[in-house]
Amino acid sequence: MAALRIIARNVLYTCNRNVKLTNCEVTT
Repeated sequence: MAALRIIARNVLYTCNRNVKLTNCEVTT
């Protein structure tokens, strides 16, 4: 299940880099 945590971190990281992405709000 560690992979899921890594993926979640990558999503949050990309979200911070691309604040304009609407997916950011969904993932958070």
